[in-house]
Amino acid sequence: EATKRLKKAKQYLGEQNRKAFFDEITRAIWGYLGDKLSINQSALSREQIQKSLSEKNISPETIQHVFKTLDDAEMALWYA
Repeated sequence: EATKRLKKAKQYLGEQNRKAFFDEITRAIWGYLGDKLSINQSALSREQIQKSLSEKNISPETIQHVFKTLDDAEMALWYA
């Protein structure tokens, strides 16, 4: 699913549609995390992602990087 969204994002980028591009990127990240961590979309939240990554012994630095990437994508969407 994330691959489909990234392909769609690439299309939007080529069309110079920044808002749609960043929307697809943001959705791809959230969807990827939900799929990878087996979290239903209805239960998908930052807290649940944090909990799931911590339970998988992912380093705090890596978790921080995941959230920074998500924050950057969401901020870019906001300003697009």
